[in-house]
Amino acid sequence: DSLLVEIVISVFCVLASINFILYHYVVTGKASYLLKDIELRVFIIIMVLATLVCTLGLVLQSDNSFGEALRESFFQVVSMATTSGYTRSPYIIWPTVCQFTLLTLMFIGGCAASTSGSIKVIRVIVLFKLIWRGCIKRMHPRSVVAVKVGGNAISAPVVSQITVFILLYMMIFLMSSFLMSFQGLDMETTITATLAMLSNTGAAFGEAAALGNFSMFHPLIKIYLSALMIIGRLELFTIIILFTRNFW
Repeated sequence: DSLLVEIVISVFCVLASINFILYHYVVTGKASYLLKDIELRVFIIIMVLATLVCTLGLVLQSDNSFGEALRESFFQVVSMATTSGYTRSPYIIWPTVCQFTLLTLMFIGGCAASTSGSIKVIRVIVLFKLIWRGCIKRMHPRSVVAVKVGGNAISAPVVSQITVFILLYMMIFLMSSFLMSFQGLDMETTITATLAMLSNTGAAFGEAAALGNFSMFHPLIKIYLSALMIIGRLELFTIIILFTRNFW
């Protein structure tokens, strides 16, 4: 129950979730790259908007004052967005809009080339730009529309790799949630526990959050959850390739 401790933890969680290449630019006297980096700007915007949504939800649907709601929301949003997994309040009893916001942050994660897990902000940016390009191509079939990030066009192979990664991530998430359902727990616990492992957040909802651990799961499921943590940490493809014939 220390505001100073929470601020220190939050600041370093955010610093660890920023692309480490940007630190190289700062050290070499190119700090202006920080302001130009679209991923960093989007990452900050996402956390600010999520904090405002959670603060508003807590103020309107609970007895929290604005200051208390802002403090709790900021810390929990930073924790989920950076996939750090810290908690300071019982977020499982927060309003549904707050829980949904935190769940979305667990899917997105932090920036590329950082210590954070999950899909990463840059991939989400490219995904939305790809969807927008699809809309433009529907209206103007003969147009040539490049997917650009920060004013630079991204090559088709890179866009393809990002698309495949996101599809693979969702496929593993759905398949793992199905396997977890054999435990017989409620939907909330099953889905969020799977995401908590795959994203390396470690903070779930439902019974896992109520107990504060994953002890209720069957030993075989615990082994699978351990594998999910490794897969999520190694960005999926590293592990998937190990099971292909061409690799061997």
